Amino acid sequence: MKTLFYLMLFSAFYFLHACEPAESLVTYKPCIDANGNKYDTVNIGTQVWMKENLKATRYNDGTPILEIKEASLWASALYPRFCWLNYDTTYKHEYGAFYNWAVVDSNSNGGKNVCPVGWHVPDTVEWNTLINFLGGVYVAGGKMKIPDEKYWLAPNIGADNSSGFSAIGAGGIQYNGYYNWQSFLTAYWSTLNYREPYGLALYLRYDYSIGSYQARYKSEGFSIRCIMDKKE
Repeated sequence: MKTLFYLMLFSAFYFLHACEPAESLVTYKPCIDANGNKYDTVNIGTQVWMKENLKATRYNDGTPILEIKEASLWASALYPRFCWLNYDTTYKHEYGAFYNWAVVDSNSNGGKNVCPVGWHVPDTVEWNTLINFLGGVYVAGGKMKIPDEKYWLAPNIGADNSSGFSAIGAGGIQYNGYYNWQSFLTAYWSTLNYREPYGLALYLRYDYSIGSYQARYKSEGFSIRCIMDKKE
């Protein structure tokens, strides 16, 4: 009888663990940038994304990125640059950094990568994969936004963060250097050179559940989310 009991117990244990999703058994190296900042990550479909905005101030080879410390200097800086919300480091960990498009453009930055080793700034193909997995353009944005009135204006349509992407309404830096759009929108750079003077960014707003692209001035400052390199 005891033998039968132990066999039944072992069978139940095996069944329960055999049915766990494969993702729970996958382990990854910590996502750490050149400054030593560590990021939480999330599996979405076949991709692994940062679930926080990048706050690196160096490329992953250690090269520093120019920090702009006041609005009047932003527009005159033609090279890769970044700043903090309202030019105040207090917001670093909560909102991440804002980067101009030159930071992600290999022709402007000398082929450098601002993301941690093993990660990169997504192109539009990778953003499209995410959007399609989440059900398409009209609903993907809602599944990416957190339902928190601290970070988004009401009514924050469709927001449920069911993807775990955890998008916040970080706003961005206008081409004239002034911070704007907090809680109204967030935009994440892609590597696509749309056409002068624009780069292409994934764009989320409080009043839509849409996740779509918008051409933005390359001189504007927006957030970056990194995606893990595909394993060969």
